[in-house]
Order: sequence, then C-alpha cells, then structure tokens
Amino acid sequence: MINHARTILLNMPALEGDGPLAPGEEFIPKDFAPIKLPAELLSVHTILIPEAATRADRNYLGFAYMQLAHTPDFVKYVQALDRRVTYNFEDSYFLEVVFRDGPPVPLNFQTISNKMLVEIVKLNGRGMGLFATVQGFEQQMLELQQLWRSAPNSVDRLIAATLALIYRIDEVRRRRRT
Repeated sequence: MINHARTILLNMPALEGDGPLAPGEEFIPKDFAPIKLPAELLSVHTILIPEAATRADRNYLGFAYMQLAHTPDFVKYVQALDRRVTYNFEDSYFLEVVFRDGPPVPLNFQTISNKMLVEIVKLNGRGMGLFATVQGFEQQMLELQQLWRSAPNSVDRLIAATLALIYRIDEVRRRRRT
C-alpha cells in the first residue's frame, strides 16, 4: 500500500470526495479502513497520537514521525513495508502555510520523547510485548528492539518504538483480513 507506514500509524480513513484536502493531508488508499486496536497497542498508540487529536493534528504528527523515520538509521524499516511514498519532507508548505500560526502540538521531540518513553517503558515492562515477533518481519523486529535498547538518544528510541508499533498494527490488520 502506498504510504504504508504512515497510513498504518495514523489509522484514519481517506477523505471522501474530491474536495479540498485537510491540512497536511497525504495519500491514503480509498479502500483503507481504520481498525479498532487491541488494548496493548492502543495504549502505545495513544501516547504517540492522542485520542483527542484532530485530523490536522494527526497529519502533523504523522509528518513529524515519518520525517524522523526517514533518517538513515530507520528508513529501511519504513521501506520494508512498501517503498512507495508520496510525501515530501522538502516541501515546507505543510509547516509554513498550513500552520502559519504555529503547530497544533509542540514538536520538540528531544524534550517530549523522554516523557513518551517513560510511558512506553512502563507499558512494555508490564509484558505488553511491543517488540514481539511479527511474521514476515522477524529480523526487522529484532533490529528495532536492539535499536530501542541501545539508541544513543531518546528520539531514536521513540522512533524504534513507533516503527515496532506500526509493524504490530500491520500484523493485526493482516490477521483480520484472513
């Protein structure tokens, strides 16, 4: 699926019709349907994307997470799901025009990632199994778990956890289709 990792992370439907797009909107396949996440995945998802987030907030957070996930250490995990992406981080339209009065949420990941990590560590310590084996992506999950354990900074740990969550949600989606 085009924009696979982003679409799975945001877990929201494509917009209906041919009207104007929501702020920061990227391609979501028309046949994509969000799923109800299992409790253990929902708890981490809610840390990353608050339930009260508007569509614009979700798009903004998706932009930020995908920008971090497309760094040299992590892009291969995004592309393992599907190499086709339509978003472009060089296009400053999203940040300059869509949110000219400031972003809907603060995005100093160096600061907020520590708080998010504390919550994720608590959940993972309770046996949540964020880095459990995902069929077809066993090696990627092992590598993400290693990055989670050894990353030199909290932002890299947060992105390792975010990508592991994407793989786990994708696995749930695949199981429900069969």
